[in-house]
Amino acid sequence: MFEKQTIHIPMIGGLGNQLFQLAFGLKLSTAIGVNVKYAFLGPEKWSRKDLTTRAFLIEDLVQESELSPVTIRSLALRRCASKFLTNLWVSETTFGEDVLNKITGQTRVVQGYFQDYRTVESVKAELTVRLSNSSKLSKVITQHPVNRVAVHLRYGDYLSNSIVRKFHGLTDISYYVSSVISLLNELSLNEVIIVSDDKTRATQEFSKNFYLKGVKISTDVTATEAEDFVALAISKGIVMSNSTFSWWASWIAEFQHGARIICPSPWFSNPQTQVAGLLPKSWTVTERTYS
Repeated sequence: MFEKQTIHIPMIGGLGNQLFQLAFGLKLSTAIGVNVKYAFLGPEKWSRKDLTTRAFLIEDLVQESELSPVTIRSLALRRCASKFLTNLWVSETTFGEDVLNKITGQTRVVQGYFQDYRTVESVKAELTVRLSNSSKLSKVITQHPVNRVAVHLRYGDYLSNSIVRKFHGLTDISYYVSSVISLLNELSLNEVIIVSDDKTRATQEFSKNFYLKGVKISTDVTATEAEDFVALAISKGIVMSNSTFSWWASWIAEFQHGARIICPSPWFSNPQTQVAGLLPKSWTVTERTYS
């Protein structure tokens, strides 16, 4: 039924979301044997206030033949046509939904975030190969782990965009401080690196509230987004934010380097929003409050 069928996946969001969409595409390709192509259009093309402008950040994880040539116009036409042609355009409607079961031989576009730990695990081998060959991210696989705790403080649109903040919630600094201290004690470490999309604010807030003596606290203010990702992924302990950026760094750090992970709960500001399949059972879930 799916022979020679091509399905386009629109890329939405930053590095973490793009990695989830790549993982879903890899699973889609192997599970039902279709050609998958990734379409990066940019959130400004979607005219959505809950999306922040992002670059295409996984370009060297995707082969040139896997890049979609579709334009926003052609996607829009397919979306309109899907009102009359069942399953031409398939959308993920809830987190953790089994989208594969909605795809038919008529499907040409699949849209969603696909944030599911089980999907990622199913394509771990292929993801590892692609990461190893990446010019920007290969160190997450090849570099030896560093004996430190990394903490990811997410601000950006969680702070500046009222719609995004209402959905995700801005985590209070107390969660980060107490979780870092817990990992430092558990792992007998005395070094912390701060990773953030607002490093000045993150360093000031964390240092002001951190009370443990004899601990080295650092941040690389000149690091690129890819370098920050690597810094997280090669650390022996990670305190996550509720961000797919630190989710992916944590997933890699655990399976590649045996890192200990602490993640926040609830993941979204509304605790009723389901996140089944998102958090591995081996991660320590810690309650967070909001700023």
